[in-house]
Amino acid sequence: MNSAHPGERSFANDHQRFVSDVFHHLGQPLTELRCSIELALRKPLDCAGYREALRSALLAANRVVDAASFARQLAEAEYPGGDIQVLDVTRILQEAIDDFLPVADDAKVAMAWRMVDPVFIRADPARVHEMLFRVMDCVLHAASSGTMLTVSAESGDVQASLEFSTCFQPLLWAEPSDHDNPKPPEEMHRSLQVARQMVQAIGGTLLENTDSIGNTVRIRLPLAENSETVLIG
Repeated sequence: MNSAHPGERSFANDHQRFVSDVFHHLGQPLTELRCSIELALRKPLDCAGYREALRSALLAANRVVDAASFARQLAEAEYPGGDIQVLDVTRILQEAIDDFLPVADDAKVAMAWRMVDPVFIRADPARVHEMLFRVMDCVLHAASSGTMLTVSAESGDVQASLEFSTCFQPLLWAEPSDHDNPKPPEEMHRSLQVARQMVQAIGGTLLENTDSIGNTVRIRLPLAENSETVLIG
């Protein structure tokens, strides 16, 4: 009989899923590297052939390094941070918006935001800042020129809600595409996955929704249990 606590089962499932994700991201480039080397060894090649085999192996090795770096970022994203405080997430979000205004201007994407009241959560401010930076970076680089990015933050009964809405290509589960973006779509895809892992580390969720109006990245975070005392923003 399995007497494990439900929370322990959840942790085991999450850990198993994480290990599976790491293997998936590392497995393909490692297989490509092995195949490149095996093919070069199995048949006689001239100098040009060996150079091409080495070039293919080097490209595959670079993909292995990139995948390993991504796996490390995912692992580090599971850590919620060591400076957990009650903070107003709207103030950190406003800082992120201010930082990205020049980027939005260069991309010809207008920005509008709605944050009337403070929204209190319990988290490490540095981790929240990095998470919001990743989301803003991904959304802005994928947004269509001439559109508007709308950012909002509000408190519900038990959750804070942060939304980033505009017209952009799907990010979180999208396959890499050939769209002409300043950053590779696959890199944006991975960065948003890291952001999602960081959100989950503090008990929240990150989802992406597409409808007839556009696309929305929606973050839900648990509200601080006692928001009367605000330590920092």
